[in-house]
Amino acid sequence: MRRKMKYKQNKEKSLLQYPDLINRKFNDIKTRFSVLYTDVTYLIWKREKYYQSTIIDGYTKEIVDVKWSKYNDNKLVIDNLNDAINKIKLIKKDLNGIIIHSDHGYQYTSAIYLDKCVYLTVL
Repeated sequence: MRRKMKYKQNKEKSLLQYPDLINRKFNDIKTRFSVLYTDVTYLIWKREKYYQSTIIDGYTKEIVDVKWSKYNDNKLVIDNLNDAINKIKLIKKDLNGIIIHSDHGYQYTSAIYLDKCVYLTVL
């Protein structure tokens, strides 16, 4: 029997580096594409585990983009973010001010994901 790995995360550091910009007021969003919610979940299909990354518009609660993969990795969430942004660009030309709200999972706190989000704010 294998022991389950326990991961320790410095929550204080994480909260300072990635503050909750919407202060958990999920239903107070008044503009389309001003806040995007994202998360990864897994699904079992034909006895195999697949991961689903979804980005939802905070105002309309509509799915902006969804991706599936056999791997829960940075590629999954970056591809999901890239495709969502490309779809939003067709409707909303200015991407400044978009808040991407997620949990503090390793994909969302990785340097590559942070760089992508910062890059979006300077476009």
